[in-house]
Parts: sequence; C-alpha cells; structure tokens
Amino acid sequence: MEFKNRILHLDLCDTSRKIICPLYDNNTFIVGQASDVHIRTEGNGWKELSFTLPSVIYTDEGHEENFVINYLKADYLIRSIDDNNKKDYFVISEARIEHNGYSKTVSVTAGHISQQLKFKNYGLELSEEEQNNVGTAEDLLEKILAGTGWTVSYVY
Repeated sequence: MEFKNRILHLDLCDTSRKIICPLYDNNTFIVGQASDVHIRTEGNGWKELSFTLPSVIYTDEGHEENFVINYLKADYLIRSIDDNNKKDYFVISEARIEHNGYSKTVSVTAGHISQQLKFKNYGLELSEEEQNNVGTAEDLLEKILAGTGWTVSYVY
C-alpha cells in the first residue's frame, strides 16, 4: 500500500534529531537530491521509506562525489514532512550501491522509528523528578502508534 500524502521534504538527521543536510525538497531543486521517494505502509502498520541518491553530482565545474552519501550511516534518522505538514522519522537500516550501466546510485531503505522504540527508547526522556515526560501508559502508546494506522482501545 502506498502512502497517501505527498512527501514535500526529507532531511538527514543524526540520532539526536539534529539536521545534517536536506535530502529532498518538492519545491526546490537540490543538486544530488533523492529520487524515487516512496513511503509504504503495510496492513500490519509497518512503514518503510525508500529512495535513491546519485553517487555523482554534476556542477558547472564538472562532476564530484555526492557528499550526502558520506552521512548515510546506520541508525541515523530521516525526517519526512508531508503535504499536511506532518513530521515523521525513519531510521536508516541499509544503503546499497547499485550499478546501472555507466552510472552508480545508492539505494536507501529506512524503517519507521516506531519499530526502534522498544529497543533503543528513542524519544523517552526521564526527568529527575518522580514523574517522566511521556505521561501515562496510554499517552505513550498513542505516541508509539501515531501514524501507523493502529489505535489504542480496550479489549473485553
């Protein structure tokens, strides 16, 4: 199943969500930007982002390596912004180099950050007080399931 909203912007971020560089912008041409951007949502709520990057970019001075490829590291984040101005985060799991004739591209796959929450506690910050900033268990579940198609409810 394809994502219903258009992707307007992608940014590459480090693990603390600090933006390193833009990857794609729907309104502005960025030299060496991502292409074939897709977000797929499976029936079970699993979301995955994929795109390709050219390994070489062409400028007025000639051609050079696409510097963005140096930052494609496992566990780095990709922030997406869709046409509803909704921000979402994906974790880079793999980057593969593909040869197509005389050109070389890098294919990137990133799973939704919700799949990592149970292992790495992304987004959870415990305060020094007795309480934490994530609220109740129901609040935390709603944050984890946001954007997955799943909802919090009761089973009798």
